[in-house]
Amino acid sequence: MKQILYSFSKKDEWIELNPIVYEFLKRHREEIQEMNYNAWAEFIEKINDYKQIEKARKKYGMPNSSGKAVFNAIMKSTFLSVPPILFTMVSVIENFLKVG
Repeated sequence: MKQILYSFSKKDEWIELNPIVYEFLKRHREEIQEMNYNAWAEFIEKINDYKQIEKARKKYGMPNSSGKAVFNAIMKSTFLSVPPILFTMVSVIENFLKVG
């Protein structure tokens, strides 16, 4: 393992994930997902205008919530059953990537 997070060889077509990073991702999956949802909610709130935020508040029955809270709730309800690609990869890494 030459790099901190992962190493790879384009020529030999392999990726090696640092075992410490792999264990960290598995151990802190929920916290990382929560931070990801919050970051996306902040971004979505910034790019949407007031009318779109109000429409989402009404649609999801959250009239007194901030735009960030509404978008966070929408993402959680939408993506809870669809794990982020990173965690999908982590769960199958042992099958096709070297760990360690």
